Amino acid sequence: MATAILNHKLDACWRITAGAWLMLVAITFSGYAPYLNHGDWTLAGVLADICGINLAEEGIIGALALLASWLLMLAAMMGPVAFSSLKHNQKISYMAVLGYAIIWSVVGIALHGFGYVLQLAARNSDWFYFNGWSIGASTLLIIGLFQFSRLKSAPTSICSLCRAGVSQSQFTLGLRHGVDCARCCGLLMCLMFVFFPGNLFWMAIITVLILLDRGMFGLPALRQEIGVALIVAACTLTVAQSI
Repeated sequence: MATAILNHKLDACWRITAGAWLMLVAITFSGYAPYLNHGDWTLAGVLADICGINLAEEGIIGALALLASWLLMLAAMMGPVAFSSLKHNQKISYMAVLGYAIIWSVVGIALHGFGYVLQLAARNSDWFYFNGWSIGASTLLIIGLFQFSRLKSAPTSICSLCRAGVSQSQFTLGLRHGVDCARCCGLLMCLMFVFFPGNLFWMAIITVLILLDRGMFGLPALRQEIGVALIVAACTLTVAQSI
């Protein structure tokens, strides 16, 4: 009986992931596509002014729309990682999902806030206005180096808690799982701000990187290999802009 309930929940979760991708496709080909564009950190200068939604002009409604699109992309891209923990917890509930979403909402707000500060800096600095690509290169370098850090390779606490059957509220479980996922994959999600934001192809590429990074579905965990690739990409971008 418990196995049947768990399988039903897993099926529902995968339907959520598939539905999120379908909604992203629909939005991409609609008039709301700009809300998927969360800013290009390689263009934080001359072209940054025409990228995405201007939060100062859109106000609260625009900010909420960006947050909603961020959570939609989260469901599509992080769904396989988030839902994989269900096999360790048969009592997962909507409260756990709420806790998970709250953590990633905070991450999204922080990233968008940082991006908005970058745009303001670009408008007040002549050098930064014409060399905003350095933010993209620096981001790639930082993410690549983080792949080799102890914090990145530290085991997640959520899975050990679930396997041990530690009693805790579902909301707390979701919060802890969100923190674990943000620690492991938060910087990789920053890649969405580096190149071609809002592009479905690059969303899929980043999703594959996250799956390879976490060693999902029996695949090897290629954390260091991904780190090397990102460092090379940062160097390539720097050289390309210097020529």
